[in-house]
Amino acid sequence: MSMINQGPIEEKLGLAFKLYDTDGNGILDPNEIDRLVRGIFKVSTNLAQHGVSSPQEMFEQMDQNGDGEITLPEFIEACKENPAIVNAIDSALLSAIESTYFVLKTKIRDFV
Repeated sequence: MSMINQGPIEEKLGLAFKLYDTDGNGILDPNEIDRLVRGIFKVSTNLAQHGVSSPQEMFEQMDQNGDGEITLPEFIEACKENPAIVNAIDSALLSAIESTYFVLKTKIRDFV
């Protein structure tokens, strides 16, 4: 079960934000955004139906003040405005968790 499916929306999105904020500075910079958006576009095919046709377009929707960075409030607001983004983030995180689990399980099996 996806961890994103439980709890208030702000908590879910805060968790996703923290996972992609790899340097922990509270801002998603262009490299972090690129990783997030590429992950989302790998697992979601329905974003175009919801007004997001490219990673750049998704970034522009999230970067509400146009400063080239996305803060947690910007991230939450953009996701609330477009539920397809939330669903895509959920799918991307679930896919990443499943991949990590598979790799760890394989390494443990090979070790034992």
